[in-house]
Amino acid sequence: MRARDHSRRLQGGRWPVWRLALVFWPLAFGAMTVNVHFLALLGRAVGGPILTPWTALALGAATGVPAAFAFALWIRRLMDRADASD
Repeated sequence: MRARDHSRRLQGGRWPVWRLALVFWPLAFGAMTVNVHFLALLGRAVGGPILTPWTALALGAATGVPAAFAFALWIRRLMDRADASD
């Protein structure tokens, strides 16, 4: 028996929140990077500093972690609700 099969049987086939967050992180990273970039453009219009693309990427990576975790929690609750209605 492989370890992966054993861990799936222990959890009853449920994906844990951390695994969902890991899957969603690339999407959250991209979304948060775009949000940071556009926020910097708006800030520049009112006299804020200019953000380089590298800074926007770094801030997007950092803010993508909590965004992915929040999205994973939401998806996990929806999955649990769907399983309970069966």
